[in-house]
Amino acid sequence: MLHTLNLYQKPKRGNKFLGRYRIHQYVHSISAVGGYDTASCNILLRSRDEAFQFLESHIGNRVAIFAEDPTRPIWEGFINRMTFNLGKLAYTISLDEMFNSLFATYTDEYTTPGTPAIANTAIAPQLTSQNIYGFKQGAIDLGIQKVASNKPNALRDTVINIRGWPQASLRQEGDGVSVSLELLGFYHTLKWQLYTSNAGTVTNCFNFITTFILPIVNNGSTFFSITDFAEITNNTTSVPRGDPGGKTLWDALRGTQEAGDTTGEPYVIGVTPTDPNTGGRRLYYRPANFAIDYKARSSDGMIFRNRYGKPIPPWLVQPDRVLRVTDALVEYGLPGDDPRDTYLNLIEYDAERQVVTAQGFDDTTMEGVLNLRNNRPLMYGKPFSGRIRFVSA
Repeated sequence: MLHTLNLYQKPKRGNKFLGRYRIHQYVHSISAVGGYDTASCNILLRSRDEAFQFLESHIGNRVAIFAEDPTRPIWEGFINRMTFNLGKLAYTISLDEMFNSLFATYTDEYTTPGTPAIANTAIAPQLTSQNIYGFKQGAIDLGIQKVASNKPNALRDTVINIRGWPQASLRQEGDGVSVSLELLGFYHTLKWQLYTSNAGTVTNCFNFITTFILPIVNNGSTFFSITDFAEITNNTTSVPRGDPGGKTLWDALRGTQEAGDTTGEPYVIGVTPTDPNTGGRRLYYRPANFAIDYKARSSDGMIFRNRYGKPIPPWLVQPDRVLRVTDALVEYGLPGDDPRDTYLNLIEYDAERQVVTAQGFDDTTMEGVLNLRNNRPLMYGKPFSGRIRFVSA
């Protein structure tokens, strides 16, 4: 199956279509929490000069991936990293280490001796970078400062002078000439801004999202609408507004989502695909979907089928629904979860092999084993999770 990539402007600059490219070695992941998550591919370019121009000009640009239907993308997001393999040299450029808004934070033990306090420097912006790529914030933690000095401001200014733009590096490796892309979904931009609040009050989940999170997104509606609440469910579970810092906007939203509602119903949150009618995206926050929408049989290689038995192309399989294996444990009737049913928390698609891999709540990927997909619930007794905490009565 031929896969193509549509290239558009950087979202901060507009949405103009720039070109269509054939791609290979394409893989993507879609998560129930987040939506379009990650993707990667190699892109076919006509010459080394075109490859250099692509590398120089298109980091941070919006992309959409298409398979058989040229009107319906199977994944979309932005270019987060590009690697140009040129013989034995690999040159890479990425947004990962770029921060165009930066401050330093430290524990002040000199202003009031014996009473440590958290202190932050003023924010240093790189406005030209923000106007191209969008607002991407970082903070440097200096630890404990026992004497007054200008080190925090100096370090802040030095770091943003270096990291205010996409960062590049070289590797002495590679074989042949190619350009590889690593893509991220738009919900990842919520990790680009820190969230801090000293409010000592609570509010419900709906108000927390619509009144206290979305209106403060410094990127505004660049990547998705911050004023369209059509897919945000009115969950009245109360949550605290205050947070001392150290978290991103995405962390704050995940903390709200993971609480579910007062009946124990799980919720999902993320950014929708682009609406073909309006061209816009919005935040979704809703109960998880536990309907059995997919079926499969172990006897035919676990081909995903809809509820009527029709095969589903692997590139169209979506998370946030249940897959039932219909020819295993047919007479199962024991207490607990039905092992024939798996809630699809994460979908991974490999175009070269035409294979879909599904992960449930028991996530066997490296991110799942390291507990990187969770936010607050650190389960004691699991590796890479909650630390032992001593509590006195």
